[in-house]
Amino acid sequence: MNKNKQQGLSFWGWLATLFALGCFVMIFFLLMPVYSENYTVKDVLRKISPTEVLGKNKRQIRALISSRLNINNVRDFPEKEAILLTVKRGIVKINLKYERRVPIIYNVDAVVSFDKKYTYE
Repeated sequence: MNKNKQQGLSFWGWLATLFALGCFVMIFFLLMPVYSENYTVKDVLRKISPTEVLGKNKRQIRALISSRLNINNVRDFPEKEAILLTVKRGIVKINLKYERRVPIIYNVDAVVSFDKKYTYE
């Protein structure tokens, strides 16, 4: 092969590569807080022991969850819409289901959905 014909990326090739990398980094930093918040919410629900919720009504369970979320600095979480409580015959079921919409650029949004179920007997 002729050494004069072998070249690396051109200026435009490097520019396109850096642009693509920048887009991925930007999306990562926009979505990281959403996933971090979801991890905290799941951790709060996972650490609730059955003795704390069994024998209580929905309002008391919501107050317990709300106080724990507040302690863990979860601020913009739609508790009433995202957490569905079912209390029947000594079984408490908590369904955590919500989605977050994160604006990326102008009219482009990223939608992240979460769905997790917890049962306490």
